[in-house]
Amino acid sequence: NLDDIDALFAYRLCLFTAHFLNNTKFNWPYWSYWAQATVDALNYDRQRKFVVDLLDHLVRLSYLDRLKCTEGFPEELHVLLPAEPKPRLRDEFLPQVSDVALGLETLLISEEDEDAMQDEQRPPQAVVLALESCGDDDAAKCAWALRVALETSSETVSHAMSALDTLASPLGSLTRDDAACEDACLETLIHVWQDSSFHVELIADALVRRSVLTPR
Repeated sequence: NLDDIDALFAYRLCLFTAHFLNNTKFNWPYWSYWAQATVDALNYDRQRKFVVDLLDHLVRLSYLDRLKCTEGFPEELHVLLPAEPKPRLRDEFLPQVSDVALGLETLLISEEDEDAMQDEQRPPQAVVLALESCGDDDAAKCAWALRVALETSSETVSHAMSALDTLASPLGSLTRDDAACEDACLETLIHVWQDSSFHVELIADALVRRSVLTPR
């Protein structure tokens, strides 16, 4: 009976159960019972709150669609699931990440090497103009480049990881030993995915592993 359990213990029990269910691929014989007991209950009902918090933890540990498609997970519980996280996207044309990476790479080479580049090796004019609009502000260039990568790869986590792989080398060259550039990248990540701490944590970890960000 959750009414007789201390709130802190209930939270820890919820967290433990979430990790247990995640490790068992959400195999749980009581999903239907929980649906019957909680869906129509009042919002402040302790058992309903426990299930809502549990589902929120599960989505953070895994994916919303994976939980919905789990065998035995009743559709009635879908109303208790957290809203699907959406990135904040700007309504504008964005270049391909590979072109942005090429644009950043041209910033890191000498004028002689740039003059020797073939036309097919040069970034599109739109990318050049976008970077030039940042002036000498490397932090602004990093923020713009990462925003393009995040917004054009928001479909799945796999898309995001692929975009970061493409951008990591030139972006890491700009952020290396530059706290302002690192802060700009982190602020951009939080701005784009402010409604999903799961995405922020996952992508921030990916940026650290790709030497774009450094732990502090």
